[in-house]
Amino acid sequence: MIIMKRMLILGTLTVMLSACGNSGIEDLETYVDQVKARPAREIEPLPQPKPYLPFSYTASFMRDPFQNQDTIIKPQIETDNKCKLPDPTRVKSFLEGFDIGSFTMVGTIENDKEHYALLRGAGGVHRVKVGDYIGLNHGQIQSINDFGLEVLEKIPDGNDGCKERPYNLELKN
Repeated sequence: MIIMKRMLILGTLTVMLSACGNSGIEDLETYVDQVKARPAREIEPLPQPKPYLPFSYTASFMRDPFQNQDTIIKPQIETDNKCKLPDPTRVKSFLEGFDIGSFTMVGTIENDKEHYALLRGAGGVHRVKVGDYIGLNHGQIQSINDFGLEVLEKIPDGNDGCKERPYNLELKN
């Protein structure tokens, strides 16, 4: 037992004395002191931002760059029966404040009079019917069936008219 105590004391003294020794990093400490002694450099001012120049996109009549070149569609001839945007003074529904792609159809409900679709998105589940507006591009619900709903979006073309684009929301389980 006495031998164990002497070994423990000897080991403790060895560790304590080795901690007091030379660590060999004097050159590093000298370099750090030299760097800290240098005067601070002045910070360069930020460059001035370039002013915004508006750009008018005039290539809407050209081929879509994301369309396959094998299936180029002939440009449509403008007619007098242009697509008309909904009345801008009408009260917009809550669902018109969200992108139509953020909604998923989760079911349908029907009663004696109407057929409704249930859409998840915009923080909850919402009931919509044919004729309701949804999405940012004046999308109006055209039809509802048990497997999805069809929406006709009216995208402004900048000339007091619009371009109609169909959009289908399919039922998701």
